[in-house]
Amino acid sequence: MNTADLNRAPHSIAYEAITANNPAQQEVVSRCVAAARGWPLGPGARVLDAGAGTGSISIPLALELPQCTVIHLEPDSDMFDAARTKAVQAGVTNLEFLQCDLASANFLPGSMSAIGPCWKSAAEYGSATTCASSLSLRAHSRAVA
Repeated sequence: MNTADLNRAPHSIAYEAITANNPAQQEVVSRCVAAARGWPLGPGARVLDAGAGTGSISIPLALELPQCTVIHLEPDSDMFDAARTKAVQAGVTNLEFLQCDLASANFLPGSMSAIGPCWKSAAEYGSATTCASSLSLRAHSRAVA
């Protein structure tokens, strides 16, 4: 961990405490996982969680969708590291980690079967559907707003 990361560590710790103990956040996670149960995703499907933070949604999605690969996309290094640690502790093996922002991810059109919440992209693009469209994935994806 470099000096710049040390300054951001308290943010990641606070974020994790809030998401772990916030009933509203737990409701969001429950709704995302419930929605994912209804998606017709077969073996090898790829599900994107953009702005995935410390893994509060990507990890439960990966556990719920063992036949899929869940892509955890997060630019913040401290939050990214926290998610990797949590995934190892949870025994998740179908989670792919990418440390970059959505604009830098360079996904191929049609490369995702579903798109998760797009937390950061909702602010950047207006909604998860717009996020999906901006990635040229809309026709091939299901978005959870």
